[in-house]
Amino acid sequence: MSFLSAMRSLRAPRRVGAFVAALACLAAGSSLAVPSIEESALSLSDWPEFRGVDHAGVADGADLPTAFDGTTGENVAWKTPIPGLAHSSPVVLGDTIYLSTSVPIDAELPSLSTGDVEAAGSGSVDDGAQYSWRLYAVDKNNGEILWHRVGAQGVPRVQRHPKASHASATPASDGERIVVLFGSEGLFCYDRGGNLLWRKEVGTLDAGYFGQPDIQWGPASSPVIHDDLVIVQNDRQADSVLVAYDLDSGDEVWRVHRDEKPAWSTPTLIRGARPELVLNGANWLTAYDPRTGAELWRLSNGDRQVITPTPIVADDRIIITGGYPTGGNPIHAIRPGGSGDLTPGAGNGDFLAWQTERGSPYTPTPLAYRGILYVIVDNGILSAYELESGERLYRTRLNVGAGYSASPVASDGKLYFLSEDGDVMVVRAGPEYELLAENPMGEILMAS
Repeated sequence: MSFLSAMRSLRAPRRVGAFVAALACLAAGSSLAVPSIEESALSLSDWPEFRGVDHAGVADGADLPTAFDGTTGENVAWKTPIPGLAHSSPVVLGDTIYLSTSVPIDAELPSLSTGDVEAAGSGSVDDGAQYSWRLYAVDKNNGEILWHRVGAQGVPRVQRHPKASHASATPASDGERIVVLFGSEGLFCYDRGGNLLWRKEVGTLDAGYFGQPDIQWGPASSPVIHDDLVIVQNDRQADSVLVAYDLDSGDEVWRVHRDEKPAWSTPTLIRGARPELVLNGANWLTAYDPRTGAELWRLSNGDRQVITPTPIVADDRIIITGGYPTGGNPIHAIRPGGSGDLTPGAGNGDFLAWQTERGSPYTPTPLAYRGILYVIVDNGILSAYELESGERLYRTRLNVGAGYSASPVASDGKLYFLSEDGDVMVVRAGPEYELLAENPMGEILMAS
């Protein structure tokens, strides 16, 4: 059992739903990632996909508190228990929060504590139970559960990582429909009232330790929506694919086969005259035309392992990170608009703006905000870089002994970092490090 919490806004009575993953007012913070909200049913107050509009993780104008306490209720507007185990993030449309979860049937809820995770290591967890995969709708203003729908039920087709869940993909919405990927159980599309519009089999999403198919960690990549298409990245043990489905019917529109190892990253869209769908992969960093699936460019990732962070776009830079071991891989800053092989020496122009030798996070997606790139590594080391040049501005440890899996977000000059131990560290945005608050939530935090 986990809880969905809402922090009190400083401008009462407006409240912000689902703390930082579903904030009230959004700003892309990017000259490239211009959201096409005016052309859709979305509003500027919606948070329609993983990390908000264009995966930016930015919500200026939300008036979030600096100090709060999930154990005492300080600055907590409401707190609602949600059954099951899920590491997906909520999305917000108007006054409604939508979130997915996986609920064991006639079995005890899987344990998830820091000690259990450390003891389990990197093997697989076979819960040995049937699950119910559900989509919940919650009133943003008071936390009331409006409805829930069961999309699938049965024994999971793949096992999960000790730090993962069977519902790790965040829903996506065009403002009218909510698309949720329940892993290998299928892709589901609902209207805002919870009516099932269509369901599509997507095959087995068998992401795990590459080359050892008996070690299954479960998928986490979230679907993305581009115009009338739903696009799913399925990098797995064999036959990795990128597939686009018709948003109205669920019919397959195009499919691209990828020479890739398993990955858990979500694709990111660069909108504009030439849209680019950017994917983070273990072998290649790749951009596709989201309308057709045609490859636009690729850049060698140097044969990495275990790719999780999502690409982000800001200030004419595509930032791509990730790979095992923690902190041992580079941060790439790529200029958009390239064609062909962009790997240095391949002769297709200087599209690699800058690159670090190391410092890349293993799990959390970085945050670009007001000209600075913030990177939190899984062991709690926070680094800030000048976004244009890659110059490191500072490097510090947030809190001793805490691990980080959730991706940070920014709002009104403040940065929010969620530790696995259950603390939300609030840092002032800027070229110098300043910790503003350390806020306990009273439960493990694995997702933002």
